[in-house]
Amino acid sequence: MRASAPAGQRAAAAAVAQLAEFVEERYLHQTVVRSGPAAPAFFEDLPLALDHAAEQIGEWRVHFHVPIYLERFGALETTQFAIHECLAAAREMSDCRHFEVETYAWGVLPAELQQPDLAAGIADEMRWLANAWRES
Repeated sequence: MRASAPAGQRAAAAAVAQLAEFVEERYLHQTVVRSGPAAPAFFEDLPLALDHAAEQIGEWRVHFHVPIYLERFGALETTQFAIHECLAAAREMSDCRHFEVETYAWGVLPAELQQPDLAAGIADEMRWLANAWRES
């Protein structure tokens, strides 16, 4: 997922506050912050990046598995656009017709993204992927 510092400190603060809801101990959530032409800042885990949020203005990329059918939620965007790009490239440059959707991290999502029925949530992801593949 990604968070960009939109115009205004209030919007950036909302994005950082929402990112803090993704802190959990089970997995590492590597975070890269890109701001301008300087080399991106890399943090091994999201809490380390959040500790330096005040000086990390720019686009944040956080390794966290969220449902692939989400493009945006709250102040955050996903990298769903990259799935579309990959599907188009797979269709154009290969005969690949089998895809994997990782679902192991659903249990550590923030409450707002939790699914009451895990199987239904996974089915929603698979339906979204099938439709995206047909549209690519």
